[in-house]
Amino acid sequence: MRAAPFAGLLGLLLFSAVPVAGEAQVAVFDVPFRDRAPRVVEDAVRTVAVGESDPRITRLSARRLSARRRGEARARAAIHRWADEVLAEARASAMTAAAIHRVIDEGAVLVGRRPLVAGEMVVVVEVPFARFRDAPPVPGAPWAR
Repeated sequence: MRAAPFAGLLGLLLFSAVPVAGEAQVAVFDVPFRDRAPRVVEDAVRTVAVGESDPRITRLSARRLSARRRGEARARAAIHRWADEVLAEARASAMTAAAIHRVIDEGAVLVGRRPLVAGEMVVVVEVPFARFRDAPPVPGAPWAR
């Protein structure tokens, strides 16, 4: 018996809808289509970034993976800039700033993603405030609550 022509497509769609560990927090239709500045959401700082695809890559899956990595890098950079503003306002020392940025590098988690048509990827990255527990205190910082 011959399989239906759409069986492979249906399987691909079902497989791509399965959340990966750590990504189940934001539903795919709740992910916006554009960048959003970092903001405090409950007990984490969250940002959204669009990763552009590389037109030199021909396979769509590879383009999306590349775009996802670019989006994650852009999101992490946005969170670092946000932390720099908080640290500057608090007049934190260089050692404190280095410790906070190390927490961001180690604690940033991909919590959502949305693939776009041409291979771009919108990603949602957050850093839970619980990760800042062992970092030096910064008075007035959102994670110091």
